[in-house]
Order: sequence, then structure tokens, then C-alpha cells
Amino acid sequence: MKNVYIFGGSFAENRFSEKMLGNKKWTEIVADEFGFDNIEYRGEGATGNNRIAFKIFDQVLRFHNKIDLVLIWWSNWLCESFYCGEYNFTTSLKKSFKFNETQKDQALGQHEAFMKALTSYNHKNLPYHIINRNIIDNFVKTQKILECYDIPYIMIQGDCPLLFWYPELGEPNSHIGYTGIPTTLEEEQKLRELIKYDKMIELIEEQSQYINQKTFIWYPGVPELGGTNWNYKNSYESGFNQKYSEKNGKLTQEGQNYIASLFIERYKNLYV
Repeated sequence: MKNVYIFGGSFAENRFSEKMLGNKKWTEIVADEFGFDNIEYRGEGATGNNRIAFKIFDQVLRFHNKIDLVLIWWSNWLCESFYCGEYNFTTSLKKSFKFNETQKDQALGQHEAFMKALTSYNHKNLPYHIINRNIIDNFVKTQKILECYDIPYIMIQGDCPLLFWYPELGEPNSHIGYTGIPTTLEEEQKLRELIKYDKMIELIEEQSQYINQKTFIWYPGVPELGGTNWNYKNSYESGFNQKYSEKNGKLTQEGQNYIASLFIERYKNLYV
């Protein structure tokens, strides 16, 4: 039996059928194309990249001899996942997080501490924390452990890494942000200033030397450095959202086919 393991956010979780239209998920299309008998979903909606990386390390260390291919859909870089007892929740600078109601007080306490630390006037290292956390701790280490065990893999910067919208590009095609709630261009501009966006772009360019970009679709996800992401294309690429996704966030079958084609093409270039 050939096994493909899927990691990431909502686009990579087992209940993904709730977010699709049509008959076949992108994961199934990829598996069928290359004769993988079994799909192991390890995705989790509304999760941060640190949580995704943790699950990858855990599964690879435990089951590396059973894994024939790994596909990864990376999330937003401003999200961090925390653990409250047996539950985890995700928080971000966009204030989108989830938690079990029985863990509400503890979750909110961690959320408030996280927000205070990241938005503190004296928190000058915010850009370094966010970029190092993602590029070095999550992406590079993931690539290294998979390459160490000689496991084929392909990653994609699926969600927007930092900004959902770019005020200088004007009104987007949709007014639903990556948190699933309405936002405004003014809010995106404030976020840009808060996270010291220009400094982050410099750090991404500097640290990209450590990334194996051949295995990383759309890296680094920001248009300033030649990358892109699903949210950016959905907001600014003419006709993209009408063809590939619906207003409620569900993918059309064409959207499923499109995502699958990205992985299939890259797999053929690297491993066939």
C-alpha cells in the first residue's frame, strides 16, 4: 500500500468535503494520478504553522517507514497555536482563534498574553520572531526532516502569509478576509504598520537562502518577492474567485482540479 500524508489547515483536513463543491477533492486527484492507495489526513482547520510543523515532526518520526509522499498546505504566518489541556486553539494578530468552551478562560488568558507581547510598543523583535518562527522553525526544519528520511514532499504557501489585502492595489474582489470575517483596507494598512511589514520583507529575502524552493509552490507567498498565495489570487486575479471558489469559501470542482494540478506538475518535475 502506498500512503500519502496530508498536512495543513482547513484545505488539508479530513472533513474538507464540507468546503468543496463537485465530486472529487484535490487530494484524491493527486493520489489517483500517481497510484497512492491510501490518504492519511493530518490537516486541522484554523491552525497555525507551528501546530502544522509539530504534527509533521510527530508523524514522520513515528511512521516514516510507512509514508510515501507528504503534501503540505501552509497557513498564515501571523497565527500561533496554543494548548489548553487536551485542546488547542489558534490566535493571530487578526484576532481569529478557536477554543473549546470548557477551556474558555485559559484560552482567553493565553490569547491576551500573546497579543500583549506581540503588540507591545517595546516589542522591537516582532518581525524577527514571525519570520524566524516560520521560515527557520517551521519550513526549513520540515524540509530537513523529510529529506533526512528520503520522503518525497511538496509544500505550498496556501494561505496569505502576512497581509490578506494590499491597499495600494485597491479594492479586492471579496471583502471576506482570511479569518472568514469582513475586514477593510484601512484595517489591513494598520496591520501592515503594526507588524513592520517592510522589515519582514527584508528578512524573508535574507532567510530564503535556506529554503529548498524547488519543493515549495508559490514561495514565499508575498508578491513583492515574486510569490503568491490562494487568498491573493482570489482577491486580485481577474476571474479567479468566480471560477475556482464560491462566496461561502467552498471550492468549485475547477478549484479542486486547479490545486491538484499544481501538486501534480511539481511532483512530475521532481520525482518522475
